[in-house]
Amino acid sequence: MIVKRRNSMKQTFFISFLVFSANGFIYDFGKEQFTGLFRERN
Repeated sequence: MIVKRRNSMKQTFFISFLVFSANGFIYDFGKEQFTGLFRERN
C-alpha cells in the first residue's frame, strides 16, 4: 500500500508537471502569434 501511494503521488506530480509545461508552451506560442499579428496590423 505504501509503495502504491508513493507511486501514485509521483504520477500525479509528473502529470501536473506535464500540464504545467504544456500550458507554459501554449501561452508563449500564443503570445508570439498575438504580438506578430499586432505588429502586422500596426
